[in-house]
Amino acid sequence: AEVTERDVLSDNVFVETTVQVNRYRTEVSPQGSATMQLFPETTKGNFFSWQDRGTSTYQAVSTLSGSTNRVGLHLFKAGIDLLRSDFDASSLVRPIVICQSTVNLDPVCVPTRRIDFGAAGIQHVRSTDVAVFAQDRWQPGSRWYLEFGGRFDYDGVIERSDITPRVGTAVLLNESGSSVFRSG
Repeated sequence: AEVTERDVLSDNVFVETTVQVNRYRTEVSPQGSATMQLFPETTKGNFFSWQDRGTSTYQAVSTLSGSTNRVGLHLFKAGIDLLRSDFDASSLVRPIVICQSTVNLDPVCVPTRRIDFGAAGIQHVRSTDVAVFAQDRWQPGSRWYLEFGGRFDYDGVIERSDITPRVGTAVLLNESGSSVFRSG
């Protein structure tokens, strides 16, 4: 589900906010309870793993965008992005029996090895990520512009922050704009 709301604050400034919710659920289960048997020529029984996974994300993004024509044209944007993620999973891995080959058309298992995987696994991961950003494109003339800005990110899973600066420029080398020099 997603909802977006836009507010026009003036002729050249507006705010846009989006709230989004996503939920996913996956369940993988065998067709029956028969133990998986691996023969050199075939496989019998049922798949050995049960899995149940659920993921939910809740995100809110709000941006302020606008323009002004003071000392050249400025196109600016600033905002915040909040993302909450929840992951829950459980799995149970049943034994696998490795069988000796037989000559029969319907092989009978003569066990040579059994693989046991242990207790059921349960996972819970919760994370809140935050991003704050601001940028401006300044165009002092018709054939040149300069972009600058920055972004702060916090990753809730690995609990690390990053700050990323941004600078770029473009110069139109001819009137039509077909030749452009860019750097950043």
